[in-house]
Amino acid sequence: MDSIKQIIQNVGLVKSSNNSNNKSDVNLTKSEALQRTAAALEANDSSNLTPLEQQFVDLARISTAKDSIIETQRAEIRKIHDELHALKKKTKEVKEELQRSELRCRAQDEELTMLRNLGKEQTYMCDRVNDLTKRLVEAKDETDKITAELNAKIELEITKATTLEKESNEKSLKITEFEAILGRIQHENYDLKKDLEISDAKLIEQSLQFANSSEERAGIQDYLTAENTTLIEKNEKLQQKCEELTKKCEEMENLWNAKIQEALKQEQRT
Repeated sequence: MDSIKQIIQNVGLVKSSNNSNNKSDVNLTKSEALQRTAAALEANDSSNLTPLEQQFVDLARISTAKDSIIETQRAEIRKIHDELHALKKKTKEVKEELQRSELRCRAQDEELTMLRNLGKEQTYMCDRVNDLTKRLVEAKDETDKITAELNAKIELEITKATTLEKESNEKSLKITEFEAILGRIQHENYDLKKDLEISDAKLIEQSLQFANSSEERAGIQDYLTAENTTLIEKNEKLQQKCEELTKKCEEMENLWNAKIQEALKQEQRT
């Protein structure tokens, strides 16, 4: 019970630090508060931890893993945005190069037309015209080939970028979902702590009122037994939710590792 009250005080300390920076220098987050409390609990003999205390230790571990996953996802999203920016820049440069090639082709075509007109008057220019025509055709074929290759590469990069952005959005949605689940669990933990405080207050009040009555003390014992049963059931449900969340986090981590390996293999192939 003292450990639970310490957890409540740590969470309250976080809220107080967020409301007024002038009154306190404490800059803990809820996650840090849980982690510090969990560390304090684990410093004791783990065999003496109550189910609720063990649950808070597990919750702190899950919160730490969640923060690490979120930071990794954000780094990947920033990397994807940088790659998209570089791809757009590269595409712009390619388009500018294509425009310059088209201008050169037009200039050569105009030169060829002029030479053909001159060739009507000067026969000796025919060889020059034929040579320029051949070079123009070869240059056009080479330009078309380069253009086709660049367009294919651009389409491939755009497809990859679109796929990565889609996967990033899906992972962001999953992260948001897990954050919502963690929020609900924290809210349920808070409600459970409030129930424990109310039960303690009722126990003290009823013990004072019925201290001289053995029958009433027996009634109090029955009431406490029922309350303990209810709290045990709530604790079991909360423990089950924590296990489900842990499993989802592991599945998400495995999926993300597989995606990273696949992306690395594709990068090595290209």
